[in-house]
Amino acid sequence: MDASKSSLYDFLINLSKDPAARSEYALDPSGFMKTSGLAQHQIDAVLSQDPARIQAEIGSSVEKPHINITVTVNIHLV
Repeated sequence: MDASKSSLYDFLINLSKDPAARSEYALDPSGFMKTSGLAQHQIDAVLSQDPARIQAEIGSSVEKPHINITVTVNIHLV
């Protein structure tokens, strides 16, 4: 697995475990991912909320288990 795919995997694992990271992500998803070092194509995949696209960006590896990606869409009516 190349470093950029590993980086996305590690980013998502950290996001799932770290409440402070989730709070920062909620305020500015794109900005938080950029400052976390993700490439633009990885950011685009996450923002697409397409589980297949995100999994494709992560790739598969014997060392790393398949992660189950769940997408939540929040709609705010003003």
